[in-house]
Amino acid sequence: MIVDGSFELDFVCKGDAHAGIDTNRDDFQPFWEVQYLSNCNGWAGSKEECIKWMADHYVDYFNEKSKTEAEAIKKSLAWVNKCLKKAEAEEAS
Repeated sequence: MIVDGSFELDFVCKGDAHAGIDTNRDDFQPFWEVQYLSNCNGWAGSKEECIKWMADHYVDYFNEKSKTEAEAIKKSLAWVNKCLKKAEAEEAS
């Protein structure tokens, strides 16, 4: 699913075709993957790790509007979660 027009977040599970990875192997472990569409950099891991990775791209923006780094991190995570919920709702409809 596309999140905020900037990221693509997907769950890669058994039976999926994925970038040359044989997902049908017995030892395959499903994982989440996010890709930043502007430069194709990506991250893979748990859904929470992918969300945090996306949020890291917004910390500088929220730092300009926040009193502390912790507040900026919290706001950027909230922004990504809001965008993710919107993308999930659009995908479901």
